[in-house]
Amino acid sequence: MAQEENNENKDEGFLLPTSVVELLISDSFQRNGVTVESTQPISDEHKDQMRRMIDDLSRQVTQYMDVQKKNEEERKRLVKQEDYEAFMREQQRKKEQSRRERSAPVRREESRSPSRSAVRSKEEGLKKKRDEKRVKSSDEKKKRRKKD
Repeated sequence: MAQEENNENKDEGFLLPTSVVELLISDSFQRNGVTVESTQPISDEHKDQMRRMIDDLSRQVTQYMDVQKKNEEERKRLVKQEDYEAFMREQQRKKEQSRRERSAPVRREESRSPSRSAVRSKEEGLKKKRDEKRVKSSDEKKKRRKKD
């Protein structure tokens, strides 16, 4: 009869199968020397108190599991949001970098041909260097002639 009551009040929300629960209970009774003959009848009032206690504990466990599930979902959502935000920051950084590369000022040397004055000054500088070399070489020749 007690088995039938248990099966009727069976809650499908338990995490452990009924067979496992029954095994644990019978094992606990056996360890503590509780037998069917040694048990005394339980009053209906005491049975009701035990049922209320079990219902209350079941409700607390369910609430706890719901809170844990919500926390896990929130954590996953935040991780997804952080990943999304990191992705968007990276995209923004790449966009700004490409914008900078496109709008970076091009060096004057690359952008247009050198002006006439720049070409002249460069040619004049080269002429001076050539003249200096000639002067050096002619001075060296003169020194050699004097030695000879």
